[in-house]
Amino acid sequence: MTTKTMTKLTRIRPAAFLPVFLCLAESACTSGGDLNVGDDRSGEFGQVLEDYAGLWDGYAQAYAFRGDGTDRVRLTLDASGNGSLRFGEEELIGPATVVEALYPPLGPAQDPYDYGGGIRSGFAYPVAGATVDAARLQLSSDTETLMGSWCALAGPEPVPGYPCDMDTSPSTLSHGDGTCTFGPENTPVSCFIWRQCVFCDCDGATCSTVDKHQMRVDGALSDDGNTFEGTLQLGVPDGDRVTIVLTRQ
Repeated sequence: MTTKTMTKLTRIRPAAFLPVFLCLAESACTSGGDLNVGDDRSGEFGQVLEDYAGLWDGYAQAYAFRGDGTDRVRLTLDASGNGSLRFGEEELIGPATVVEALYPPLGPAQDPYDYGGGIRSGFAYPVAGATVDAARLQLSSDTETLMGSWCALAGPEPVPGYPCDMDTSPSTLSHGDGTCTFGPENTPVSCFIWRQCVFCDCDGATCSTVDKHQMRVDGALSDDGNTFEGTLQLGVPDGDRVTIVLTRQ
C-alpha cells in the first residue's frame, strides 16, 4: 500500500464513525424502540412537590385508628400541595345535622366514652403547608376540623343563655342519668352540646373549630417514586410518632 493510499484511509476513518457519535449524543437512533435517556429519574424523585402528587394508600405500622380500629392511611395530594388525609376503612361521615346529637357518631370499634375531635376514621382532614425540603415531604393538618360542621350548626348560642365557645361556655352539671344542666336555675342542655362546645371558637354570629391540635407528616419517596415512607406525628409538638408506608395508586 502506498503512502498516498494510507493517508487517504486515515482521513476517511474518523468520518465513518461520526453518525454513531451523533446518534448517541442526540438519543435519536432507534433499534427496537426509542432511546429515552432523559426518562430515567431513578434516585431523583422527591425533589419537588409535583413528585408527590397523586393518590397514596397504605398503613400505619402497629397502630389502630379511633373509630373503626383499622390501620389504613390514605393521602391525596395535587401538584400545588392541596389535598387530604384519611384514616381507617370507615365510610366518610356526613356533616352534622342535629345539634343535640353526638358528632361524629361512634365508630364500630370506638369506646363509647371516647368521642369528639381528634384523629379518627371516616373523615378527610384537609392538608395544609405542604412543602418539600431536602427531598422530604412535610405537611400538617388541624385535627379539630373534624368538628367544623357541628360547630357551624351549633352557632354561638345553641341553647338560650348557653354560649358555645371553649372559653366562655358556662359550668355544666352532668346528673348521671343522661341529662345535663347549667346555670343557677339548672337549665337543661344536651350533654353532647356541653362536651362538644369545647371544640368551637365563636366570633359574632359564626362558630368554627379551635385550631389547637395539629398532626404532621414527614417522609420521602423510594428511588422509583412509587412508595412513600415516613412518620405521622399524632399531635404537635409532643404527640406520638407512628411509621406510615404508602403506595402510589
